[in-house]
Amino acid sequence: MKRRVISAALALCVMLTLLSGTALAVGQHPFTDVPQSHWANEAVGYVYENDLMNGVSATMFQPGGSLTRAMFVTILGRMAGAEEESGESGFADVPAGRWYSAYVAWAAGEGIVDGTGNGCFSPNSPVTREQMATMIARYVDSADLTLPETGDPAAPFTDRNAVSDWAEAGVELMRQTGILAGYEDGTFQPQRTANRAEAATIFMRLEQTVNASPQSPEEAAIEAYETAAAETRQIERKYKNTDGVVPREKLEPLLQEVAAYAEQLQNQGTVTNYEVNDTCVYMKVGGWLGFLYAPPEEGMMAGGQEGMEIITLEPFPGEMYASYLLAGGKGPDQAAEDLEDSFGPTLTYQHNYDGDAVSVDTLKNLPQHSIILWSGHGNYVDRLGSVLFLGTKKWDQSTILLYAQEFGDEALLVNQNGQFYISPIFFEKYMPQDAFAGSLIYLGTCQSFADRRLAESIWDKGAEVILGNTRTVRQIYNFKMLYSFAEGLTQRTEQGSYYTISQALEYAKEKHGSADTWGYNSEVKALYREDVTLEEIISPEKTTLEDLVGVYEGSYFASQGETGLTLTVYEENGAYRALFDFYNLPGRTNAKEGSYTMDVTVTDQGAFRFDADQWVEKPSGYRLLDLEGTLQGEVLSGDSPTPFSITKCSDTTTLGEKSPAQIAKAIQETSDFTWNWFYDNQYTDKNDLIQAPYKGGTWTYERVNYAGITKKQDVLKMAKGYYEEGVAETVVAYKEWVEQDGKLYVSATEGLGGIWPERVSIAVEKENDLCYRIICCEYLSGELYQPPYEIQYRYQHGNWVFDQPLIHVGVEIEIAG
Repeated sequence: MKRRVISAALALCVMLTLLSGTALAVGQHPFTDVPQSHWANEAVGYVYENDLMNGVSATMFQPGGSLTRAMFVTILGRMAGAEEESGESGFADVPAGRWYSAYVAWAAGEGIVDGTGNGCFSPNSPVTREQMATMIARYVDSADLTLPETGDPAAPFTDRNAVSDWAEAGVELMRQTGILAGYEDGTFQPQRTANRAEAATIFMRLEQTVNASPQSPEEAAIEAYETAAAETRQIERKYKNTDGVVPREKLEPLLQEVAAYAEQLQNQGTVTNYEVNDTCVYMKVGGWLGFLYAPPEEGMMAGGQEGMEIITLEPFPGEMYASYLLAGGKGPDQAAEDLEDSFGPTLTYQHNYDGDAVSVDTLKNLPQHSIILWSGHGNYVDRLGSVLFLGTKKWDQSTILLYAQEFGDEALLVNQNGQFYISPIFFEKYMPQDAFAGSLIYLGTCQSFADRRLAESIWDKGAEVILGNTRTVRQIYNFKMLYSFAEGLTQRTEQGSYYTISQALEYAKEKHGSADTWGYNSEVKALYREDVTLEEIISPEKTTLEDLVGVYEGSYFASQGETGLTLTVYEENGAYRALFDFYNLPGRTNAKEGSYTMDVTVTDQGAFRFDADQWVEKPSGYRLLDLEGTLQGEVLSGDSPTPFSITKCSDTTTLGEKSPAQIAKAIQETSDFTWNWFYDNQYTDKNDLIQAPYKGGTWTYERVNYAGITKKQDVLKMAKGYYEEGVAETVVAYKEWVEQDGKLYVSATEGLGGIWPERVSIAVEKENDLCYRIICCEYLSGELYQPPYEIQYRYQHGNWVFDQPLIHVGVEIEIAG
């Protein structure tokens, strides 16, 4: 069977005339001038059968005929699958429109040829052996091919010094791979021209060598998949009935036979692992491609903002049409229309995706705040959880390689018929943050709630309500439950309010039974944040800026790595402000440390926008960033421009105006803390002592008996409630600490020292919302005993802290007028 079609012009001009003839066995040819005894007989048969070369007539090949440079490039281009399109080669002697012009242009564009000098290509000149070697080597490089070296390469050519400098690499590659061999006398004869028989041999060796190159893992996996798919379909035929489905009583032996085949593939190394489930066999092919064998079972096949959208997804509308009719013609489409009639115009039926429109791209672009009614097929795999059929059925290497490159990690699977599935990994790793925010999703497929992983992967993307089937389900029951659940959402209680999610589900179960007793006793389960009505989902109470006020703790993923984040949102003069305070997490030192303030507003879509205003503490080289996030419950999260997720830990903040009296009180409280811990040892047991090293000798240490304090780190944490980063460490270092037997000991004497004033006068100046400057004057014996100095009182990591150690115990603190 011929692989390529060569134009008549090409055949005429190159004298590779394509003539019809009798059918030949593979590798044979019709040429009488190349008998079986000819040294190039096999090669001539190969290039003829593969459309690389043909005869000069119906029965003549002319093996000794010369080969021009144009002919060689043309054959090489045909072998490479180059497009036969017009193009400019850039050579003065290669005009457009000649039989070889397009291939010379291709070769020049790929860097395979660069001409013979003076802007010419010399198309009609005989091609030399070193030119062939060079063009082949450059083709191999441009196509990113790897040619395996022969196990027994020829000895270095005796005339290698005669090889042109520009051809040395190509000639050496030909020697190593055996594609262009030397002569019996050990020479290569680089300037010798090639004849047609030699060209046939060269191209046979080249194509066979290229085709024999090791497969990539992806290619190996695809080949293994195609083998497994074909074999499992063959096994399946033995169990199908005349309707093309597998009776229930034959399902178990079918899966056992497929499992035995999977074990055989695993023993061969084709499959890395496999598992058998109630309704399918899952295999991992080639280390990355998920293959799910799922037989056609009997009874399972045919037989935010104001307002909200309804979207229906039906990958197999034709296949399930009979079940739809048996269910009374009540399916997703009718449910969507009835919901629109009851709740319009705030609820509109916008999109109906059928067949191959239910694709990866469709899922990735579903709008937030939607009702999604999905009716199709699903299955369950222990290692992955519930999986959902897509309508996409386009099995080819380019598609699967594209998906493997984009997703990987078993996010997408494929079955024996080339049908794609998505697993929970697809939602977990590849759907955008908050992709399903505010949505209600009914997964009307088999086993969509076999466990909670699929539901929770969608839940984590913001869905309000998710429903699905716990086991394999008959489509008739599935259609009825989906429609009646939607109908239940339109019903009202005696008090006039709409049914909640749980009430609507109970309404459907009362109509059709709590489980599919004619099938596998599948039930419909629901996961929801709050048991609310559809009316409340359509028009939820908007979160206001007032609701956002509070203190949040969590993390932020900056380019330097994960960073701790404390966010404080507060009201100021009728507007709302936020302090983003970034700090290193334990054990990390490369994070983004610093603080800046934000103006906070609400977008039209109900998200909170934080517009960067000013740095409070600016690390070197950093810039201000605007952020956007949404509040769900107590969690504020977003991914603009980088991900963050923080949880509210307090509804109130300690921000706001600080009066001089409050600051004076804070100075006194901080001084008391410092005195008690780092001078007077107020919190130690004087009877529980140890001797430990201290400044080259030994010293007495007393056990700390303050509740919950057993490590030096505990003391440091308390100190950070009074002092900023760095200062807290300095204060704690006033004492020596020993951790022993689950207890903390502190050096018994020494610590803070110096002369303390009798009176302190402070003048307070507000620098900004997050920082106060304090000018301190200390008096001893009625006189100022040292120059005034400045301290700062700052908001940092959720606390108001000082930037210097304080110890003014029992000292009167006055506020300057």
